[in-house]
Amino acid sequence: MKKKIKGKGILILIVMIIMASLAGCASTDTSSDSVMTLAQTAEQAKLEEISVSKLMEEDLAVDAFEEMDMALLEEALEKVDTELNLASWKDEGEILGFDDKITWIQSAGTYILQGTYEGQILVDTQDEGDVILVFNEVALSNQETSPIFISNADRLVILLAEGTENSLVDTSAYEEENDSEEERVNGAIYTKSDLLFAGSGNLTITAKEKTGILAKDALLVLDGDIIIEASRNGIKVNDLFAMVDGDLSIHAGKDGIQSEAHMQIDGGHVTIDSVEDALHAEGMIVINDGFFYLQTEDDGIRADAYLEVNGGNITIPVCYEGLESLVIVINDGVIDISASDDGINVADTSVSAEKTMGPGDEIPIEGAGLVINGGQITISSDGDSIDSNGSGLIRGGILLIDGPGNGGDVGLDFDNPLLVEGGLIISVGNDGASKSFSEAASQNVLQVFFNGVQAAGSQVTVVDEDGQVLMSHTSIKTYGVLVFSSADLQQGQTVTVQVDGEVVEDAVISDTMTIVGTSLVGEGPGAGNHPGGGMNDKMAPPNGDRPEGNRFEGERPDSN
Repeated sequence: MKKKIKGKGILILIVMIIMASLAGCASTDTSSDSVMTLAQTAEQAKLEEISVSKLMEEDLAVDAFEEMDMALLEEALEKVDTELNLASWKDEGEILGFDDKITWIQSAGTYILQGTYEGQILVDTQDEGDVILVFNEVALSNQETSPIFISNADRLVILLAEGTENSLVDTSAYEEENDSEEERVNGAIYTKSDLLFAGSGNLTITAKEKTGILAKDALLVLDGDIIIEASRNGIKVNDLFAMVDGDLSIHAGKDGIQSEAHMQIDGGHVTIDSVEDALHAEGMIVINDGFFYLQTEDDGIRADAYLEVNGGNITIPVCYEGLESLVIVINDGVIDISASDDGINVADTSVSAEKTMGPGDEIPIEGAGLVINGGQITISSDGDSIDSNGSGLIRGGILLIDGPGNGGDVGLDFDNPLLVEGGLIISVGNDGASKSFSEAASQNVLQVFFNGVQAAGSQVTVVDEDGQVLMSHTSIKTYGVLVFSSADLQQGQTVTVQVDGEVVEDAVISDTMTIVGTSLVGEGPGAGNHPGGGMNDKMAPPNGDRPEGNRFEGERPDSN
């Protein structure tokens, strides 16, 4: 599907995705609260949360990228090679002579940077054309300000020459807000123009008190091996962040990658260790492919308006919450989350919502929803494994959940009933999830409340009358309930539930929702300790009640 960076194209993309995800609901009884809420989800997403007017007001494309088709970004490197003749830069480029403190680039062209320089490369051009900086074994450092400052250019291209090791070190102090009209240059690379990375070389960026790359316009990574160590954000962009290929490794005291607009990743390897969100966009995030390893004390992937996963391999072994957005659509990909709170959280993450909601608030949100059409999702959480403050629809994929072993949280928690139309669902954890399912489901759901807490490491199995194993799962925590849904679960069928080979229950699948046993919430050990959910005794994120300070020296950063 072609997706233009222009506002109109993004709107069409979102509308098509959500409407396609919700296709099939029309045939369901429209009197169902769940279906009505899902329809509201689509309507809200396309008309309110991501409206035409908002998209047209935002300058997403920013000049240099406005004609680039996001669905064809993988062709961009070849396009750049053709237009800029990067392959023959050694013959065409000018070796840049470094001045004492500031080296000025005032004309478009190709400049080769090599050797060691303590000072600043200042790009300020008035003519048309790209400025190409070829990093050819260069080591730049600055103790007073940013080593690279792009004040003005049509577009800046940083080409990492093949086989080279390059470095930028910014040890200057963070520039606090003041009444001065001077530019606050708070990134080791600070650019007011579009920035594009290409080439297969290596670049290591160290920002002792600042952000690694601070881009006031858009940032596109076509290729390269980029390592960032920053006390603030690893990368912060005001407009679009896009990545096609390459390796990006970030260690950040705030967000790993932050966009004030939107983010799209089509490939490459992304490794992030951050104090705050690993990936955060104030608009939408679309992940089409790539390998992700995200460790954070806050959210793994947070999109304030819309999050879509179409592929890739996403591992989040440490986080507060794994995926978070107002609307989440998962079409494909492998996702593995271990969270100290919710694994997937559908909520209003906007600043206004954060200010009006207090800890423990459970307010249903119109237009919020989760749609799972495919993929393989594995979640282990201490809070709700999936917490939707709205609606939910599962039409395909594999969902494996080890929910909290006790407390007030559960494996599946939906404010409006979850509609199941396909896929494989296996969820074990603390009981109390029966309220989450819609009777309008077209695929049968079995929920078994055990007479007592089952041990961590035990194997729960469901077999049919012929002895065929319909599901088998070895838990990693204690649990009191099993939720199982599969196309193999047929009405009128008798199934046997076993734990470590011993028969626990026999059940006849008599309805769309078959419930066996009685919930022990409020009776069993540890049950009901945290009524109503909330933060409980779990670790709070940096924007909550977490104590000040992080792994970096100095005080906690405030903005850039």
